[in-house]
Amino acid sequence: MCNWELTFSGRIVNVEERANARGEIRERVVTRDACAIIALRGEGDDDEELLLVKQYRDPVDAYLWELPAGRVDSGETAFDCARRELAEETGYSAKDWEYLGGFYSSPGFASEFIYVFLATDLEMADDPPQGDEADLTMKWVLRNAINVVDAKTLASLYLLHRHRTGGDRGFDQSNSQGL
Repeated sequence: MCNWELTFSGRIVNVEERANARGEIRERVVTRDACAIIALRGEGDDDEELLLVKQYRDPVDAYLWELPAGRVDSGETAFDCARRELAEETGYSAKDWEYLGGFYSSPGFASEFIYVFLATDLEMADDPPQGDEADLTMKWVLRNAINVVDAKTLASLYLLHRHRTGGDRGFDQSNSQGL
């Protein structure tokens, strides 16, 4: 295989292309990895609540309810990103954190890997959300009664289910076959 060639460089994404073995041109979107945070409060299936944020998403021209999440900054670990994003988007911090695994958001054309963390024992931080995040709407919803269309949120909740039922931690990046 040939090396990838940069064909577009943007603020958030780059686009690269290369020819496959049959000479067909393939493209991929390259972006930084991201994290998603499942912030929970309450006990048991019947009263456990999940924290969602409502954000406007330009690509779909709609407001979506989704988990707090964001891109991993250069030099930042995925865990540091999760702590920062939870505070920035919701004003909460968590005493207890657990890594649940991760997944590729859309491996047919994009490189993004999303790391998923469970945050519990939450406290409201002293500083409220700032900047763009100050305009976000948050709500606590019963975990078993959510209605979202965001794939990141749906896949993350699947990882939580797998974790709680004794399943694995999702795709392991060190095992390229994912098995």
